[in-house]
Amino acid sequence: NARQIDVTHFQGDPQALAKLRRERDWKSSIAEFESLDYEVIDNESFRATGRPVALRGSRWCVTNLIGFVIGALAFAIEHFVTVLTALRLRWAHAAIVSAPSAPILAAWAVLASTAAALALVASVLVVKVAPPATGAGVALVMASLNGVHVPKLLSLRTAVVKVVGTVCSVASGLPVGPEGPLVHVGACVASFFTRRHRWKVPESGRIRAWLDTFFNDRDGRDFLSAGVASGVAAAFGAPIGGVLFSLEEASTHWSHDTTWR
Repeated sequence: NARQIDVTHFQGDPQALAKLRRERDWKSSIAEFESLDYEVIDNESFRATGRPVALRGSRWCVTNLIGFVIGALAFAIEHFVTVLTALRLRWAHAAIVSAPSAPILAAWAVLASTAAALALVASVLVVKVAPPATGAGVALVMASLNGVHVPKLLSLRTAVVKVVGTVCSVASGLPVGPEGPLVHVGACVASFFTRRHRWKVPESGRIRAWLDTFFNDRDGRDFLSAGVASGVAAAFGAPIGGVLFSLEEASTHWSHDTTWR
């Protein structure tokens, strides 16, 4: 027992005991963090399977699918932000009409209360449901691309909270935008296609075999880079700019094949 060892060996030295406990707490806090393996899988056994050639078409399909999903999510975020903003303005107009004696105060009360409600929803979702969805998420995604595994950063729950939180935050009128969160959402979407899905499909079934094909760190890195590029492209309407951002700013490890895809 570590606690008994502390008392036995450092009972007469409180500073050493405190230092040992700090080290133990630090080690336990980073136990879930680990580095990713980006080494290229290339050996005779792997080439004999024929997978390197067969995977080229699949990589193109998955990359196109990632771009399509991210584009659809970006459109949905913009649409719901517009709907919520129009709804707030409609309520403010109704408050002005219903309170002619103090129209400015009525409109301010409606806009302030709806903004606070939307911001509260976004905050509660991040704090209680998915803490990794905090902030824009660009820095953590760059850390993942640099080889640092951040727990729950790219989970489906984090992606859903990120989308809903972005809609609520932007529609509330806060000085924020969807550009940074779309980078994180793009990384989450890309990560979805490179993980082992626990669906009830027979082990020999084609669906599960295809979904598990890219369950490795190197393919995950390549698709993550593509997801980041798609997120920037969808946010700013700049596909070439998205590729350059992912290549020059976000990714330390880059594949030339990813550039063409």
